[in-house]
Order: sequence, then C-alpha cells, then structure tokens
Amino acid sequence: MASAFILLNIDVGSDEKIINSLRKVPEVVEAHNVYGVHDIIVHIKAVSVSELKDIIAYKIRRIENITSTLTMIVSE
Repeated sequence: MASAFILLNIDVGSDEKIINSLRKVPEVVEAHNVYGVHDIIVHIKAVSVSELKDIIAYKIRRIENITSTLTMIVSE
C-alpha cells in the first residue's frame, strides 16, 4: 500500500468547504487545518504510487479554492 501527505495552500475562508470536500474522497485517511506556511495537511492511501498520483491530480487538485499543493510520498 502506498501513502502520501499533501500540504495545501488555499484561498482565505475556504478551509471548512475544502476539508469537507477532502473527507468525501475515499482514499483520504485524514485532513486537518494547520498553522504555518501551509493551510491544510492531507493523508491519503492507495494501492500504488501510480494511483496516488491519479488521486492527487484528478480528485484533490481539482477541488475549488486550492491554490497550491506540496506532495510527500512516503517511502517505507
């Protein structure tokens, strides 16, 4: 099983809407607001790295009001 952590930057005031959208994605294990350079951290799991890439590209990055992402694929 492959997993990744994604740090998101978002438009001001859109955090609750984005968190709710993220939690509807079946592969999202957890999603939380954070303070600092980034606004939200997301943990996802999938059967392969290839599937992780698809989830990030087609399910997460397409959520409205996400302005940038930083993905860290876990190497176990």
